Amino acid sequence: MGIHDLVMAMMLLSVWGAATTVSPVSPVTTAVSSLIQANVFTVILRWNLVYAATFLIVHFGVIYAIHMLWFR
Repeated sequence: MGIHDLVMAMMLLSVWGAATTVSPVSPVTTAVSSLIQANVFTVILRWNLVYAATFLIVHFGVIYAIHMLWFR
């Protein structure tokens, strides 16, 4: 049982999208933390971690459904 190339690409893009929101060296995270005058880790742990976890759960559910229904 293999994984289709399109499914693998969707998984990698989803993980990359979530990783940029929880990375302390991401330009977006550092810009937001400097704009609101908060610590980078406060921004990551308080706001972005919940978003990234929800983002990944929803995306993995959709990708799994596409994998099972389309590429079976």
